Amino acid sequence: MCPFCFYFCMQIMLKTDMEDKKSLAGAWVEAARPRTLPASVSPVLLGCALAYYDGMFDITPAVLCLLVALFAQIASNFANDYFDFKKGADREDRLGPKAMLAGTFVMLGLACLSGLLLICFADWRLIWVGLAIAICVLAYSAGPFPLAYNGLGDVCVLLFYGVIPVCFTYYIQTLSFSLLSFLLSVALGLLSVNILVVNNYRDYLQDKAARKRTTIVLFGR
Repeated sequence: MCPFCFYFCMQIMLKTDMEDKKSLAGAWVEAARPRTLPASVSPVLLGCALAYYDGMFDITPAVLCLLVALFAQIASNFANDYFDFKKGADREDRLGPKAMLAGTFVMLGLACLSGLLLICFADWRLIWVGLAIAICVLAYSAGPFPLAYNGLGDVCVLLFYGVIPVCFTYYIQTLSFSLLSFLLSVALGLLSVNILVVNNYRDYLQDKAARKRTTIVLFGR
């Protein structure tokens, strides 16, 4: 093979390899659903804003709370894709099942690690909150009674994208709860429920065929 042909072939191979890596990275980014991540960022920011208003804001636990929220939501998105695919409620153009399941546990592990560090700023009872988050990430679409398949997805979103992140972000900053943080957490949680309702409205026919009993399937469009 002449030097020019060899160089030309190497360039094609390198370009193809780079394109494959970019497409793989793009697939992971798409699976993480970055457009939905503000749903987990917003309640943490609200809890921090309330703590700041009360003169008790601390940047380190605030960042850790943000990491817990982001890692947990990405883990939930990965888990939803995996278990929805297994149950036939999702499209077949997703990442490989094994890779998606592995990604779920990696993100969940990072969320748990960030949560354990928060104990330094509050107390050991936060472990129960972390366990509840981890269980809900998996139980939302998996297990013998998947919550999203039995009309409880909206309740989970209200709790884990509203009440829990706002109230406990505020608690970790101030070591107290407040009525205002609870009321605002419900309001913000309902906005996240609305995101779920819009998604379920779009997926009505597919969910109904897969016997995924979302509130849209239960009550109709």
